Amino acid sequence: MALITLLDAQLAFGHVPLLDHTDFSLLESERIGLIGRNGAGKSSLLKILGGLEKPDDGALQYQQHLRVSYVAQEPALDMEADVFTAASAGLSEVIAVRDLYLSGADGLDLDALQSQIEAFDAWNWEQRVEETLHRLHLDRNARVGNLSAVPASGSPWHRPWSRRPTCSCSTSPPTTWTSTPSSGSNSC
Repeated sequence: MALITLLDAQLAFGHVPLLDHTDFSLLESERIGLIGRNGAGKSSLLKILGGLEKPDDGALQYQQHLRVSYVAQEPALDMEADVFTAASAGLSEVIAVRDLYLSGADGLDLDALQSQIEAFDAWNWEQRVEETLHRLHLDRNARVGNLSAVPASGSPWHRPWSRRPTCSCSTSPPTTWTSTPSSGSNSC
């Protein structure tokens, strides 16, 4: 069964069609590279697959409980931040749900919040970030701007792995989509 399926997608900018009745599917454990000239629609396709943009027409379907991460080609990253803070930025929704639960505010549906926390594995978000940084051999306290591998644009290549995505994509060369087994135990 496909993790992501795109059917009969159409996308155009002005009179230039980028996707013309395009079909796409990503199966579990597949690694896919998109090759094409500049302006051919590779990044637009990945943004649609990542849920950041919608096609003009067509259908996008995700397997239930799929987690998708997207790393922008030219993201903004605080070069003064420490690595742990920068990596944690990709988990803001997860952190917010857990913090809301822990706030104990009146009127909260704690059962619903607990379900979200379990779905996100939010009780362990700090550990997930630490594990990610350890696998990448990064010092959590290092300043992002001092890392030798960080380009001037500050590409947040570490963020998707903290979320334990089922699928991830990057528009930085090479443009790729990868999927991992549904257990989420392997990194791509």
